[in-house]
Amino acid sequence: MSATLQVLQTIPVRSMPDGRERLIQDLIAKDPSVLTLGRLELQARERIQPSGGRLDFILRDDDNEIWYEVEIQLGKTDESHIVRTIEYWQSEKTRHPEIQHVAVIVAEEITGRFFNVINLLNQNIPIIALQMSATKLGNGYGVLFTKVLGHQRPRERNEPPVTEVPAAYWEQSSAPFALKAALGMVEYAKSNFDQTIVAKFNKNYIGTWIQGSVSNFVTFRPQKHALRISFHCSRTSEFDKRLEDGGIDWQYKVGAHASYRLRLSETEIRSNEQLLQDLLKQSFEDCEGEGSEVESEVDA
Repeated sequence: MSATLQVLQTIPVRSMPDGRERLIQDLIAKDPSVLTLGRLELQARERIQPSGGRLDFILRDDDNEIWYEVEIQLGKTDESHIVRTIEYWQSEKTRHPEIQHVAVIVAEEITGRFFNVINLLNQNIPIIALQMSATKLGNGYGVLFTKVLGHQRPRERNEPPVTEVPAAYWEQSSAPFALKAALGMVEYAKSNFDQTIVAKFNKNYIGTWIQGSVSNFVTFRPQKHALRISFHCSRTSEFDKRLEDGGIDWQYKVGAHASYRLRLSETEIRSNEQLLQDLLKQSFEDCEGEGSEVESEVDA
């Protein structure tokens, strides 16, 4: 039996019930993933800027250490919208130079003229343009965000070497429990797997060396309220189930740096000690002798 298709009617956002910019803001704040930019978390909403304006959103991608400065405009984009977006992007970039920042323009219509301008700017400034479409089907309404211009983050294998930092860098930028747990796992690996394992402090993550060479079979990013860990091991249904049963925030990334990626609170670290040790052991076994394959890891 063939499917029954219905045609969606595209309408202006303002023609929707309560069709104001705040309606769109509330939708994004509730679930930033609707922007189709990945798994994002809300960092700030309507942040006051030094210029006196308000930035609609800062959304953060913790996995890749990126902040998105998002400006929304109903109707057509215009000069002031583009200038304002870049101004706010530059302001946040100045405030937090340690983070990668990407400007995001959201509008219902991005005309050919301004598309060309944005495309030109994108050669020097990381900008993403999203077209927002409101639709109506019967008594229901929907909103769709489509990327019409994207910023490609360089991820080449020949990217520059990571920047080493003293241990004090992480002591100042992360919660004591998070750093203590990370270093505790390195010590556990050293005692149980290889006496030459040591922690290597880099600006973007804490990695591991074995016998004086990069291994990174596990990488850590201690934060203010959590510990992020990447276990570079093969995925199994057993680990999936144990992570789910432990109520842990996790995902599995495939590709060149395939890994289980966990975000752990202090309580979760304490209550899942055996699981973390088992993941650590599996990662060591899977990656032993393959240190060069993960040497450029920057997104633990």
